[in-house]
Amino acid sequence: MQKQFLRKLLNGVIDGQFKKNKKPLTPRQQLEDLFDDVQCSRTFADSKTFVDAVPNQSIKKIRKEYKNKNKQQVDIAQFVDRNFTLPRSVALSVTHNIQPIESVSVRDYIESMWGVLVRSPNDVFVHSSVLPLPHRFVVPGGRFSETYYWDAYFTLLGLKESGHTDLIESMVQNFAHLIQSYGYIPNGNRSYYLGRSHPPVFALMVELLAEVKGEQVFVEYATDMLKEYEFWMRGVKNIQRKKAEQHSAQHVVKMPDGELLNRYWDESDTPREESFVEDIDLGVRLLDPAHFYRNIRAGAESGWDFSSRWLKDASRLDSIRTTDIVPIDLNIFLLKMEEIISYTYQLQNKHTLADTFDELVTNRREAIQKYLWNEKEGWFTDYLWTESKQLAQQTIAGAFALYGGVATTNQATRIVQTIETQFLKTGGVATTHVRSGQQWDAPNGWAPLQYITIQGLERYGESELAHEIASRWCSLNISQYKETGQLYEKYDIEHTNDLATGGEYEVQTGFGWTNGVLLALMNQYHIEE
Repeated sequence: MQKQFLRKLLNGVIDGQFKKNKKPLTPRQQLEDLFDDVQCSRTFADSKTFVDAVPNQSIKKIRKEYKNKNKQQVDIAQFVDRNFTLPRSVALSVTHNIQPIESVSVRDYIESMWGVLVRSPNDVFVHSSVLPLPHRFVVPGGRFSETYYWDAYFTLLGLKESGHTDLIESMVQNFAHLIQSYGYIPNGNRSYYLGRSHPPVFALMVELLAEVKGEQVFVEYATDMLKEYEFWMRGVKNIQRKKAEQHSAQHVVKMPDGELLNRYWDESDTPREESFVEDIDLGVRLLDPAHFYRNIRAGAESGWDFSSRWLKDASRLDSIRTTDIVPIDLNIFLLKMEEIISYTYQLQNKHTLADTFDELVTNRREAIQKYLWNEKEGWFTDYLWTESKQLAQQTIAGAFALYGGVATTNQATRIVQTIETQFLKTGGVATTHVRSGQQWDAPNGWAPLQYITIQGLERYGESELAHEIASRWCSLNISQYKETGQLYEKYDIEHTNDLATGGEYEVQTGFGWTNGVLLALMNQYHIEE
């Protein structure tokens, strides 16, 4: 019975199976030549500006007007200005317009920012690229005026500390709505993000809400969690046939001995609309630009956009090979998802189904141990499945094995030593040891990675090191807040007086997940300013 259900689950034929829902058109699909012409004209320094612009009249009328002017010399900037309303960056703070920075504590700043960053369903405009949501939500800040999937979980940590249970519930309901509407949670609630997701943390959001409202929350979102799981396991039937030579399908990879693990993937192999010119500039030089576009999109799905961990040559973004890699952090998130679904079935007294997911947990745990533990490095590393070999690079993603409880006692000892001697810096733990110029590399540190590492260390009884990392991270956040009046998306954890750099855009302020993690850690370790 259990094995029969498992086969049905992996073949996608159980209730709530993944269905490819009709997707709204993206800005490029709507605007056609006009989109390409605007982006390639480099009218805007940031390609995201135009995809977030709101048309002032119907798309049909705008296209017709542009087509009629096509044979003339068109001033692109004037045409856009007349026909579109451009987005504005999220307001930095209402508090500092009233009082000087010195009189506003970082806790008060965070509390004031929840109001600044919150959006209501009525904030969606006709013809825009926004995917409508039924309830209120929080945006990260800066150039990001939509909600982002994995960002939101770390934001919710702070909302919980602030007592905003209603807003937590609204955001979980929104993500459930996206699963019901599209079969998965897209990278962000924009049409141009459809085709890829983000690190899968919906089950963790449900768990967080259940901590506040009770265990009935698991049952309430059971169908949504299962539907998201099916999305990440799509295509298994194509690689599990007895004589199948195919070793990957969408997010699923069949490992050398037949085990199943996961990778990042995107349905599309075209330039990202929000980074159109940047992608074109790199892709045009390549023999197989479609391969590059799919991999750069998959790198965006990872949340680590971008990092040397995805690159064959750390100095060249066009060497990205995300889809060739089985990442440790993704598989830990999916392990957590399987555990939470199993627990949900236990609550419902559906013991056969709970046992089935327990088996999935065991299988994934064993596969992670077999393929992702790198004995030589003493670290959990990513796996290059296209060449059937472990990658040697140590990244802080290896610490996710502690968070997921996958490491053995001996492995944990080695991981802890490496964190303390190799990753711990003045302002927290490093992302990688590589200085590539990409933002998810040295010397940058990121709030979600600090939080996961700290909680993983606590899980293995390493409270002293966990506390030290938290103290260093909070100290850096607070000191820069006192200097600038802002909390940032990322931080330079080695040169703590400098703002972080790297990536496709300037460091952003606001900032949802930094606010959430900082408040959660300050409360967890009783850290004051």
